[in-house]
Amino acid sequence: MKGLTLLRRVAAGMVALGLVASSGAAEGDPSGKHGAWYAVNLTSTLTPVEAKDLPAKDRLATYTVYHTVFERSGTRWHRWRAGLFADKAGAKQALARLLAAYPSAWVVQVAPSEAERVLAAVPVSDAPGGLRVVDLSPPSRSPGGLAGPGAAEPDALERAREALRSGDYGRAAALYEQLVETGGANAPAEAWEYLGVARERAGDEAGAKEAYQRYLALFPDGSGAERVRQRLTALLTARSDPAPALR
Repeated sequence: MKGLTLLRRVAAGMVALGLVASSGAAEGDPSGKHGAWYAVNLTSTLTPVEAKDLPAKDRLATYTVYHTVFERSGTRWHRWRAGLFADKAGAKQALARLLAAYPSAWVVQVAPSEAERVLAAVPVSDAPGGLRVVDLSPPSRSPGGLAGPGAAEPDALERAREALRSGDYGRAAALYEQLVETGGANAPAEAWEYLGVARERAGDEAGAKEAYQRYLALFPDGSGAERVRQRLTALLTARSDPAPALR
């Protein structure tokens, strides 16, 4: 029988509750340092799907259901996931319950930065059907556009820098991720570079590689381009090095 571990995390002066399925093999740790987090990827669509339109809400009520927006090859995707799970077995059990309503669903290992944001988030108060919904999509800009597209708040950048300096790499990655999601291609170069650094130090090598490649695509002649190339090369080289033979 799989138990439920109630996690409490204080973020921005607020207490966020995350209900995480666990087999008991790993202790619930909001930082994700215990190991990997998993989720069930419910839908990935080009057009937004609102929480009220999600099928099988009664089956989803056990989990935190969260929405993200991401870009791939210049195309924006909307994604709903259910989780989080402290082990793959728990995620697979949930998948078995949800496949009838979500035939294209699959189990995914969640990036540490994404897990950090889910666990630190406060669920929306008016979610339909008793769902515990978290929205991680970028906030919409005001009609006046006072900040301008992609303009980063100095306070947001400083919070991200401080988290990185203090060694809180999961939080730093989450903060830099918010900056680049809000600004997209117009986000400051620093945000893209140090998103990669934070992810790399948090153990998310795939996410770090993605951020470094995005930086080089946007700022090939930027002041940090050579540093980023070196970091990316080091990651790629480490992955390609063969394991030493056993003696």
